[in-house]
Amino acid sequence: MTSSVRVTRAGPGDLSANVAGRRARVKEPGIDLRTRSVARCPSCSAQSAGGRFCQECGSSLAAERTCESCSATNPASARFCSGCGTPSGA
Repeated sequence: MTSSVRVTRAGPGDLSANVAGRRARVKEPGIDLRTRSVARCPSCSAQSAGGRFCQECGSSLAAERTCESCSATNPASARFCSGCGTPSGA
């Protein structure tokens, strides 16, 4: 049993067109950009209509927090400041 494999060289344009064609046919899991997203509170998972604080539990919806001691910007989940080490006071 012998099988032959035919190898052809494709230019850079041919490869990208082939990859784009495969992506169009394969349904990949991920984010559907046509559907509007709804923000959720990181503490209680309630849907948020916007604003700075959750309407259900009162937790901050900010993604970043500014340190009161040194004014460094830290993620809202940070327990300590990355600039000066001060506790965030969550």
